[in-house]
Amino acid sequence: MAIFAEEARREQAIRELRDTLPELARAWHAERSIGETFRELAIRHRALHREAFEWALWRLAKDGWRIPQRNVAFAILGSGARDEQSILCDQDHALLYEDGDDGDEPYFKRLGETVAALLHDVGYPLCSGNVMASNPRWRGSTSAWEARLAKYEALPDWDSIRYLLIAADARVVWGDPVLVERMRAQAVGAVARSAFIKWKTADQGLSQKVSLTLRGHLRLEPAGVHKGRFALKDSLYTPLVNSIRIWALSLGLEQPGTAERIDGLVGAHAWSADLADRVRAALSATLEARLSHHLCQDRDGETLDDYVDPDALPECLLKEIKLAHHTLRQLQQVTARQFPKGVLRRGI
Repeated sequence: MAIFAEEARREQAIRELRDTLPELARAWHAERSIGETFRELAIRHRALHREAFEWALWRLAKDGWRIPQRNVAFAILGSGARDEQSILCDQDHALLYEDGDDGDEPYFKRLGETVAALLHDVGYPLCSGNVMASNPRWRGSTSAWEARLAKYEALPDWDSIRYLLIAADARVVWGDPVLVERMRAQAVGAVARSAFIKWKTADQGLSQKVSLTLRGHLRLEPAGVHKGRFALKDSLYTPLVNSIRIWALSLGLEQPGTAERIDGLVGAHAWSADLADRVRAALSATLEARLSHHLCQDRDGETLDDYVDPDALPECLLKEIKLAHHTLRQLQQVTARQFPKGVLRRGI
């Protein structure tokens, strides 16, 4: 009974920390820049993931599992690695460990499943794309990760490219950072070496439907539960991050943060200061709109999503969002020109 009581106490403590994020975000948002607010949120999200992982280690030890004697790392992926998690975020994580006895694999399988289940229980939805340590694709030894990423590079269909791009956005939250750095460096190198991967990623962005009408209005959902709203994440945030990332990876820049990547592109003379300023403004407006939308939904007791009513945005922010869409399209066009099939051009 004492074990169950301790388990419940630890899980409740993590849940309470998760539940305070909207209140904290609201206070930071009122007093700080949007970049500072997201950095503070990132610190809390990573701390919560670290607490959950340590809870999972404790749970397995209490259940009698033999603890493998080798270095381990738990990494957060996606927006969590880029310091861009809002108060709405699902799970994106990976588990890495040094080579050793194959008999330890059941332990790591159980560990990945346990931490994913706990994060779900305390308020982090399961990843719809199954990018979690509970999935064997996102869990493995050093040699397994090396072979996996090498296979993605050798056979770069769109799924393999996506996996490399995801692995390039990784940040350790618990354990040996070297394991994560090696994995991330291999993924970055794979993209940097492949003209095909760079072209395919740029072409994928350019082929996306323009999110502004010919009259300069946001393209809204025509029907369904999100009728009259625009898909902020899918139509603006994700393609913007993707375009910035492919430029950064093409130069071998390993820093996963989007803002740091923009700085790195200017420092490497790949981007002009003017382009960087416009892209920074687009990213800032996008993050501002997303967090504001989530905080309003939280205040009103609604289920959080990424479909925004344009009439609910302040007029100045709505103008910035429309400008951000223009900037995104321009960036996608210059990105497609920069990375045509089999060719790498100079910076702009």
